[in-house]
Amino acid sequence: MPHCILEISSNVHDPFDQAKFFSVLHKIVSAGGEIALEKIKSRVVWQESYHIGDGDSKNAFIYLQISLLSGRPLELRNLIARQAIELLREFFPQAISDLKCSVTVEIREIDRTTHISLKEILES
Repeated sequence: MPHCILEISSNVHDPFDQAKFFSVLHKIVSAGGEIALEKIKSRVVWQESYHIGDGDSKNAFIYLQISLLSGRPLELRNLIARQAIELLREFFPQAISDLKCSVTVEIREIDRTTHISLKEILES
């Protein structure tokens, strides 16, 4: 169920191994034992159209949104966020050092009462 969406401004030019990044991220998200590894879905979106602050071409962003079903302990969500921000630091050192790069992780909770999947419908 968890969804991980990595958005990166197009002026970030670090070599990026998407498979390796998401493999490590999935291990971080599932490490607490509450989230099944096989249910995590991830994608990267390179943003070509954006405007940051004063529009300086050195302004950049790397934003990771991790959406989890509600009810996960705050301690687990904070741990995932801290480990994910360190992972971003590891994978994007050039952007962090050479650009004015905002690096952010946001953990969102998905309301269980309004979330539905086709699999749930077919199995009921």
